[in-house]
Amino acid sequence: MQKKSLLQLLILILMLMIILFFYKSYNVDSNTSNKDSDSSIVKKEEASKKELQNLIYNIEYIAEGEDGNNYIIKAEVGELNNDKPELILMKKVTAIIYLKDSDPINISSDFANYNSSNFNTEFYENVLITHQIHVITSNNLDLIFEDNLATISNNVIYKNLNTTMQADKIMMDLITKESKIFMDNKSEKVKIVSKK
Repeated sequence: MQKKSLLQLLILILMLMIILFFYKSYNVDSNTSNKDSDSSIVKKEEASKKELQNLIYNIEYIAEGEDGNNYIIKAEVGELNNDKPELILMKKVTAIIYLKDSDPINISSDFANYNSSNFNTEFYENVLITHQIHVITSNNLDLIFEDNLATISNNVIYKNLNTTMQADKIMMDLITKESKIFMDNKSEKVKIVSKK
């Protein structure tokens, strides 16, 4: 009988050890997967926070020149560039250029890259420019304030009361208002339709 009891006790201890082994093994794996899951959630939350930290809503910059010219640019959303903090990617953009002794120039576009250190701005996608009776649409507008130059390019269409014009590029001096209108391919001609 002692042998039988000893054998039963040994089997019971062995079963308890097996149960304990599986319990610890399962619990450790479960904790590890929970930690991995928690860790990935934390990383995703940190990435989202960083992304949100780089976004500015209803952003506006005002640049006042010594010559009396002013520039105001607004966007629904601005995204800061970590590598180049002076560069801001703007979405749903509007801008106004107030030139001395002239009516304002209004600009809107889907996107713009704005440099807050020199005010240079690259507008792109659905660019609309209005000045008095003049309306220009294009895919791109680059404002380079250091050179007082505006370059309108890619699918440029100009309209006023009596004229419609299509060109590849318009370059305009912001001070003198002198403009150069041309096609990228010299064999093509600027198309002008005039109504009488």
